[in-house]
Amino acid sequence: MTQVPVIEESALRFDGTQAYAQPCGGGRERPVTVGVSDGVRIQVTSGLSPGDCVRERQAR
Repeated sequence: MTQVPVIEESALRFDGTQAYAQPCGGGRERPVTVGVSDGVRIQVTSGLSPGDCVRERQAR
């Protein structure tokens, strides 16, 4: 069984069908592929590894 990171969906930025995650340490947003969501948390099937830190997005 493969571990898949699960993060808060609100931590991602969506541009159409493409999702992006911002690493905690700064740097460029990275594109990620997402899987199943319960409306709060979402699977990231590629672009992040288990244990990667993702910066929370600021509410607007």
